[in-house]
Amino acid sequence: MTFTMTYPATPSVGDLATRLMADASKGKKQRGGRHITEVPVHGGSKEAGSRIEEAFYRRLSAEDRDDAKRAIMEAFAQRTKLRREIRAGERTELSAFDRLCLKITRSVRDVFLALLNMERAFRGRVFPSYEQIGQEANCGRTTVWEALAALEAIGLIERLRRYVFTRKGGRYTSEQTSNAYRFRVPELLRKLFPFWRRPSPVPADEISRQQQRADDYEAMRATLTEDERIMLDTSDPGLGRALIALRKSVAAKGCGSLDS
Repeated sequence: MTFTMTYPATPSVGDLATRLMADASKGKKQRGGRHITEVPVHGGSKEAGSRIEEAFYRRLSAEDRDDAKRAIMEAFAQRTKLRREIRAGERTELSAFDRLCLKITRSVRDVFLALLNMERAFRGRVFPSYEQIGQEANCGRTTVWEALAALEAIGLIERLRRYVFTRKGGRYTSEQTSNAYRFRVPELLRKLFPFWRRPSPVPADEISRQQQRADDYEAMRATLTEDERIMLDTSDPGLGRALIALRKSVAAKGCGSLDS
């Protein structure tokens, strides 16, 4: 069984720039944030190539990959069973989990299997465009979009929105790029597995160790100055220095700091 440590989310370059611009505009709310050039980016997006993106990726072991395949097939089989029972009048009430399984169509299954093939080929670094997924799964862009939503709803994939943040002609620009994906098998689907394939509970001492590591990481970040945190979270040192200069300029104009 593989344990995955999830560290607390840390701000990326775009997050920092968003907050700086919010200070400069005296707290005006914006959906997702508009970066230095006022180019809109989806809320929650992280900079492509950042430490946050690198921490997001997870390469599956052969056992994990087999479990993921079994999970999508079990969900698809559950959908087939539910549809048969509904047509026969044997099922009049559906649970929330039943409704999620009903969304796992053949196309959804094929999209998931295509993503799994990419995970194996690219060693866990999965960030294809919708067009690339559609080509691999032999379906259209709209079908891919709907399939990803269904897979995310049932808990088989996690998605990280990404943007690119570059300097062109002396100005910083940002634009949305393809999402990154990683895989997991929710407990509701594991319960459909044969009993010998179900994982044993996570030991209490392992949970305690994971929590301690997360607490230590937070404690370390708390000791850093604001400028040190910017440099820690920025993939490009030059860009980090530019953000520090911008922060100081915003503070000098009386708009407050990132911590205010």
